[in-house]
Amino acid sequence: MEYTRNHPWLKCSPRLDGAFCVSCALFAADRSSKGALVTIPFNKRARYTNVIVAHAEKQYHRDAMLVAKAFCETMENPAYREGERNQRKSITPATHS
Repeated sequence: MEYTRNHPWLKCSPRLDGAFCVSCALFAADRSSKGALVTIPFNKRARYTNVIVAHAEKQYHRDAMLVAKAFCETMENPAYREGERNQRKSITPATHS
């Protein structure tokens, strides 16, 4: 499907006969209020272009894309995870005199 080539975050579900934004479905804050493309499949093919463009412009979509990217980088690069762990260990709590 052309839409999934142009929008790699868009995944089709043959079983549910519709499309989801995988980033928003997994990482958007307050998914319960989002609806089509996030919690239920979008299957109105005649309106795909308008809905996909509008979805891509939503702030929650942009935020979810950043979280998804960070998640993938962390999973794909164990050294990144180790570096963050070491950085957290090196931070010492402030003491009051």
